[in-house]
Amino acid sequence: MMRFTQNDSELSVVVGHEVAHTIMKHINKQRGNQTVGLILDLLAAGFGVNTGGIFSDIGSQAFSQPFEAEADYVWLYLTARAGYMVKDAPKFWRRMGIDHPSNIHSTHAASHLGTPERFVALEKTVVEIFEKRVAGKKLLPERQ
Repeated sequence: MMRFTQNDSELSVVVGHEVAHTIMKHINKQRGNQTVGLILDLLAAGFGVNTGGIFSDIGSQAFSQPFEAEADYVWLYLTARAGYMVKDAPKFWRRMGIDHPSNIHSTHAASHLGTPERFVALEKTVVEIFEKRVAGKKLLPERQ
């Protein structure tokens, strides 16, 4: 991803997204989900069923798309507050979809949103941030 960026604003897209995951404690939540899955794997093993860790795997992927969407939303606010122009940020993901077409299609099991869904959500957030700036409102995310 770092090699894919073409300027500081695009670099802020990648770094800001990962910082947002940390701020929103997504890794801790993901570990908690995985632990629930592990407990189910152990219970099944107690009854002689080898699940191969499938419940742990499912647990670690639980809510990953909502976590990704939330991180995108939060990082746009972070980068806007840091003074970066966010209006072009969605174009980064569009270019990613063009250069890596496998990212265009999203499935229910995918850990990340598909590029079209992500682009639309980011565009909506950019408009939200712009409207807040025009109205003189604080740049604070409205959801957590």
